Amino acid sequence: MLKKYNLTNLKKVLNYNNNKVVLRGAGSLGKLAINALQKLDIKVDYFWDKNPRKQGLKYCNVEVVGDKKIIELGKEINIFICSNYFSLVIPELEKLGLKNVFDCCELIENTDYSKIAFKTNQEIHDFGNIFNNSPFNQNPIEVKRVLDLHRTGLETQNSQNYKNNISKKLNIKYIDIVITEKCSMKCVDCSNLMQYYVEPKDSSLEILFETIKKTMSSIDHLSEFRVIGGEPFMNRNIGKILDYLKTFENFSRIIIYTNATIIPKNNNLKALKHPKVSLDITHYKDYKYSFKNHPKLIKVLEENKINYVSHTADRWTDSGRIKKYHRTDDQLKDIFLNCCVGDVLTILNGKMYRCPFSANAHNINAIPFNKDDIINVLDKDLDQIKLREKITKLYTRKDRKEYLSACKYCKGRDFNTTEIPAGIQTKEILKNPKFN
Repeated sequence: MLKKYNLTNLKKVLNYNNNKVVLRGAGSLGKLAINALQKLDIKVDYFWDKNPRKQGLKYCNVEVVGDKKIIELGKEINIFICSNYFSLVIPELEKLGLKNVFDCCELIENTDYSKIAFKTNQEIHDFGNIFNNSPFNQNPIEVKRVLDLHRTGLETQNSQNYKNNISKKLNIKYIDIVITEKCSMKCVDCSNLMQYYVEPKDSSLEILFETIKKTMSSIDHLSEFRVIGGEPFMNRNIGKILDYLKTFENFSRIIIYTNATIIPKNNNLKALKHPKVSLDITHYKDYKYSFKNHPKLIKVLEENKINYVSHTADRWTDSGRIKKYHRTDDQLKDIFLNCCVGDVLTILNGKMYRCPFSANAHNINAIPFNKDDIINVLDKDLDQIKLREKITKLYTRKDRKEYLSACKYCKGRDFNTTEIPAGIQTKEILKNPKFN
C-alpha cells in the first residue's frame, strides 16, 4: 500500500498528482515531518488527527482536521503516516480507499535537523503539545528515538503475517522492564497502579535476568528497553540491571523513566554513562521533592554527559483506577486499539504482559487471571521457538480477540479519557477491588 520515494524525487511525485498534502498525526512525528517537508519547499495543507481535542486547532501553524474533511478532499490526496501505530492507521486508510500513502522514514532520516533551531535538553520536550506552535523544539536524542520507533513499526507491518507464519522477523518497539514496585511518590491516580501495593518490593535479579535473557533470545530486534517502576532508582541495584541490559546486541536503546526525586550516585551513576542509555524525566512542580531535586539531577547529568530529556507533567489521563466496566466487544476493541501503551510488552516477576496495567493488576490479584493475557517466560516447557510463538501472539492479537481481558477493568488511556491534574499525592494505600 505504501508508495516508494526518495528526497530527490518526492516533490516531483507530489506535484505530479497535484493534490493536497496531509500529515496523519499531529504529534512528534508530525512536527519532524513538517519541518522536513518545508526544507524541501513542500507545503503541508492539513494535519489529520483522530483526537477531537486537537481538531479545529492549529499545530505548527497548520489546521488539524478530522475524518470528515479527509473524505471531502478525495481519495487522491497525499498522506504521510506520522504515527508508529501502523496496524491501526493502515486499515483505516485502506477503508477510506486512499491511494497516495507514504511513510516518514526516508523523509526524516535524510533531513539535517541540525540547522533547525533546537532548544536545550533542559527545556520541556513535549512537542506533542497542541498549543505549542513554536519552531521545532526537540533535541537530537529524541529525533533518533522517534525515527527508530517509526521504522520498527513500519518493518513490523511490512515483514510479518503473524496469523499463519511466525518464522519472519519479530521486531518489538518497547518492553517495559519493571524493576521495582516501590515508588518515591504516592500518586493517587498512578496509571501503573502503584497506589494499590501494600508491601512493594524490588524485582529479583535472578528472575529478572533469566526472563530478559529468554525473551531477547526469542525476538529479532527491540527498539527500547523501558526501565520503570514505581520509581526505578528506588532499586539500589539499578546499575547492575542496566549493565546487564547493555550485554545484548539486538536492541537500540535503554530509557529510564524517573520522577526526578532521586539523584543516582556511584555505580548507579556510572551505569548511565553509555550512548544507548537515556533518562526520561518527568518533573512534578507541585511535588516538593521532584521540584527540589530536578535541577540537581539535571546538573549531575550534564556534568557527566549523560543523555536525558525532561518535561513537566501538568495533566494525566484519568486511568489509575481498577473497576469493572460493562462494555461491548466493539467498545473493548476501541479501548485497546486507541490505547497509548497499545504497543508495549511488560515484564514483571518472570511473566510477560501486554501492558503495564495488565501486569500490575494481575500482579496484585485485582483482576481475574486470564492465560491469554500472560506468558510465564520461565516456564520450562517453553523453548525459544515456543516462546517466540507466544510473544508473537500476545504482541499482535491476530488470532484472538483484539483486546485484553484487562481492558474490561481499565478506564482507558486514549484521547477520549478524561484529563486530571498530575501527581496528586495520597497518604493511604487504595483498597484493592479484588475482582477475582
